[in-house]
Amino acid sequence: MECPENRAIAAFDTLYTTDHIRILKILLPFVDGSARRDLTVLIKFLELKYTMELLRRTPALSTAEICGLTSGGPEGGAGNGAGIAELFAQIRMFCTPTERAAIEQLAGLQRSMKLYEKMMGMMQLFSGTGGEADNAASGDAPDPMELLKGMLSPEQQTIFEMFLAEEPR
Repeated sequence: MECPENRAIAAFDTLYTTDHIRILKILLPFVDGSARRDLTVLIKFLELKYTMELLRRTPALSTAEICGLTSGGPEGGAGNGAGIAELFAQIRMFCTPTERAAIEQLAGLQRSMKLYEKMMGMMQLFSGTGGEADNAASGDAPDPMELLKGMLSPEQQTIFEMFLAEEPR
């Protein structure tokens, strides 16, 4: 089974192995059944042993720094500020169809939250202008929240309503 390429995975795998372990991995297809099982366990054991030694020698050095990634978490992304959307895109490749659907829902929720934040910023602009013009126009002008809500899909409207219910007024 072929795995999709991922820079973070490749960097991690490269970091926590040695050339001798790579040679053992190359030998795997040339070894018969029971010996292959034993060799597989040996390879994993050697990787664990090497990892523990490496971390003991360099305790202050994080895996993210060694792999050339930032340690900023989902909002910091993989050093490029891509954030959680990039995280979802990368892990999606390794998920089952059911997990992919859940990831898509989470990504949609995240997009809706960003849209909500933008709308709230616009609402603050609408309500923050103040003055006599607002007082005069308030009788004729439609509610900006309703205008914005009208631009959303039904499921986004539900999420929007949820956020409005939580918003302190």
